[in-house]
Amino acid sequence: MEKIKASVTLIVFSILVFLAVMIPTLIINNQKEEEKAFPEQQDIEVTEKVINNTDTYKKTRHDLEADPYFIKFALSPDYNYKNIKYATDATTGTRYSYIEDGYLGNMITNFIYNFQLTNTKYLSSIDYNDGVFCLTPIRVKEALEELYYAEISLNEFIQYMPGYIDFVSKRNNDYCFNFDKVARMNDNEILVGIKSLSVSDQKIITADVYIYEFYSSGSDKELNALRIAKNYISQSNYSGASDIVNNNLNGKVSHKKIVFRINKSRKYFEYQLLYKANIN
Repeated sequence: MEKIKASVTLIVFSILVFLAVMIPTLIINNQKEEEKAFPEQQDIEVTEKVINNTDTYKKTRHDLEADPYFIKFALSPDYNYKNIKYATDATTGTRYSYIEDGYLGNMITNFIYNFQLTNTKYLSSIDYNDGVFCLTPIRVKEALEELYYAEISLNEFIQYMPGYIDFVSKRNNDYCFNFDKVARMNDNEILVGIKSLSVSDQKIITADVYIYEFYSSGSDKELNALRIAKNYISQSNYSGASDIVNNNLNGKVSHKKIVFRINKSRKYFEYQLLYKANIN
């Protein structure tokens, strides 16, 4: 009997040791798995408390201006979630969304441009030779709804994409997006200057943003002009930066109102767009 008790005690002790070793390992591995979604992410907080403090407000503006994901996000085409229309099928009672072809084409191209290729966690596949990444239909729906404040219909919206939108194809049941072609369309350099930020009780952020687009050959003259433009932006001299970009870098400047959210529980995109339009 004593031998049996000793054996049981040894087994229980072994199990406890195993659990003590494995549980932390599983937790760590799970955390690493979560981190894979955004391996280079920078958590930027925009709250009323941050905005009401002069130092944190300035730092947050500069953090957004330097965030490569926000810079790409700022290039999103003009958007208004109210332009997405909804209807209900009289026969099935199913609610669906519909968008004009040109508007949808801009949305999808921007979706491809902003997708972070380092985030492979939810991809069905990625082919760097062909410059294509693929997602299942439900992943496409999730990702679009994370980038845009909208309700996306699988049947009436997604299944027709390969038919009339460039850069989209279908492989078996997956939708594939040609990131290589889109990248070649957007190979210019970009600077962002944020004039102001405000935030609502619903954590909706409104930004007054200057977007500077240009090409640079890397000459000493252009590098010096770029340095001056960046210095102007850091000093909130947006008109001075605009003059440099327009006259010395042969670029263009747009002044936009961008309304967005920061996706805290994000899978695909750091920012969600609600509205973007010119500021006159």
